[in-house]
Amino acid sequence: ATTTAMISCAAGLACAENFIYVFFFGSANASGGTDNSVAPDLGMLFLRTVFPVHPLCAAMQSIGVIRKFLEDPPTGTYPERIGVGKIVLPAIILHGTFDAALMCISVYI
Repeated sequence: ATTTAMISCAAGLACAENFIYVFFFGSANASGGTDNSVAPDLGMLFLRTVFPVHPLCAAMQSIGVIRKFLEDPPTGTYPERIGVGKIVLPAIILHGTFDAALMCISVYI
């Protein structure tokens, strides 16, 4: 249930973010509305749809959340403490790499 909830929230965030990128920050708006070509916008939307990075990051984070709060029984000592960095850092690295790749690709689209 935790993984499903986190992935669902991330998919909703990705949908809203894609909507903003295409319709508000798209190439037609960047050129002042004079360019009627939608090919760059559709290309960017396609790349963001094919690689669902937000749900992947949420799935990675949900594994850490489940390990920390559901699998580890509350005992007096925590030999293997899972901190926020261990939960969030892999997702941050994946998301940053994805955004960097999209920035490089968007130069050529």
